[in-house]
Order: sequence, then C-alpha cells, then structure tokens
Amino acid sequence: MDHSYIWDNKIRSETKVHLQWYMKLPMFAGKSLLGNVWHQREDAPEIKIPLVKAILVQDGKEREAVVGGDSVACCEDIPTDSLKNGSVIVTERNTGSTANFSCDAGLSLVGRQSIICTASGWNGNIPQCINIVCPETVAFFRGSKYIFRCSGARWAMAETICIANGGHLTSVETGDENAFLLDVIALIRNKQLIGNANFWIGLKYNDNAKSYTWLDGKPLNYSNWYQGPPQQPDRKQIGGTAGANCGLIHQDYAFYWGDEHCFQSFKSVCEIRLT
Repeated sequence: MDHSYIWDNKIRSETKVHLQWYMKLPMFAGKSLLGNVWHQREDAPEIKIPLVKAILVQDGKEREAVVGGDSVACCEDIPTDSLKNGSVIVTERNTGSTANFSCDAGLSLVGRQSIICTASGWNGNIPQCINIVCPETVAFFRGSKYIFRCSGARWAMAETICIANGGHLTSVETGDENAFLLDVIALIRNKQLIGNANFWIGLKYNDNAKSYTWLDGKPLNYSNWYQGPPQQPDRKQIGGTAGANCGLIHQDYAFYWGDEHCFQSFKSVCEIRLT
C-alpha cells in the first residue's frame, strides 16, 4: 500500500499546527483515505484558535477550507442565494453538518430537501424550485432543459413537438437523471394535474441493431427496464399484443421503463441540451 504523509505549513493557526495524511487504497480504484491531526504548538500563547483560511490537499486537488477550533470544514460554501426562488440554511460546513432547502410559496422542490457534509464533500446537489403546471412543466438538470408535456401524443408526434422546441424526446444516461425525471413526474401526479402518467422517452427498437437505442443512435449504457412480470422490453403491449417498439416511463410498471405500441397516445418528456 502506498502511504503518503504531508506536513502542510499553510494550515496553521496561532496555537496549533496541522498534520494531514492520506493513504491510497488500491483495492478501491481512485479512492484515498484522508486524515487530519492537530498538534498544540509549544510556543502558543493561549488555547484560543481564531477562524482562519487554509488549503487542504485531497485526492491530489487543493481546495480552500476553514479552520476553527479543532475542526476543518470539509465542504464548499453554499451561498444563501444559490437556490433560485427559494432559501438555503447552512449552519456549518464540518462533517455531519446539513444544508436545508425550501421553496417560495407555490413552487415545488425537485431534489433533496437536505444534504449532509461528508469527508468527501456534500452528499448531494443543490435542488431547484419549479412551478408544476400543465400543459407544460419546465425543469433543468446538468446542462439540459426538460419539458414535461401533460397532453398526450403518439411517439412520433411527441418527437416532432420536441424538435420544434429545439430538442428531442429525452435520453436517460444515468441513474441520477432517471431519478430526476421520476421526481418531477411524482410532483405532477401529486398535484393531480394528470390522470395516466405514462411518459414517452427517446427509446425506439432498432431493427438493424436488434435492440432498443436512443434517438441519437447511442446504445443503452444505462437502463431501468421493468423486471417483470412481464419482463421488459418484450415488444408487446401491456395486453400482450405484439408490435410494441417505443419506450416510456410506465405507470403500470411502477414507473420503470416499458415498451408499448408507438401509435398509442401518452405524455412525453423533451430534452433540450443547453451546453
């Protein structure tokens, strides 16, 4: 095991010096264990330690920290104005501290209401406040704008509408993105703005590839198909009739993915890439 120990004179107060150590853990690729030890300075005039700025080195990267008492702030500052149309309350930025979020009246929070500071940083992202309305609810996630359409349309027409708005039926590339979509759909349902909550996404069966692919031709590196019964995708409608070639977030499959006939009329999610 590769052990690396660092004395860092940048991290120093009037009364204490700091030893920072970390160990690379080859059994966990790319991970390292960080530790901080404070020693009383022999020439310290008193025990009181002022709040000072410091530089921490973690996983090979330098970042600013705040030293106060015997603790080092592990997490980045979250400005009070970082949640548009909402408020943020952050007490401290030490391990175990929380950041709490709330939205202005009439708006709904998409994401986690609170996140916790860990040794590797905040354990979640800053949420967003959105207006849940029909015929369209708009939300944002990691460089894309999403339009959740409440009215029904066939798969091809839903894609045509997305193109007219500058995007496509959404692809879903990670579990975080899928969780975001489900969060917004749940909020729309909770407001009782819609009945059926089946939402077309940009999946279609590719006859050449003999599998489902995204509209841009990318393979499914991430998927969230319903595991059955019936196991999805099965290229059958929910009643068992053959000919299902288009993918959706399926209410009858507990909001996992399923496939249905492309000529059915469902709601849809458009994605417009902004970056």
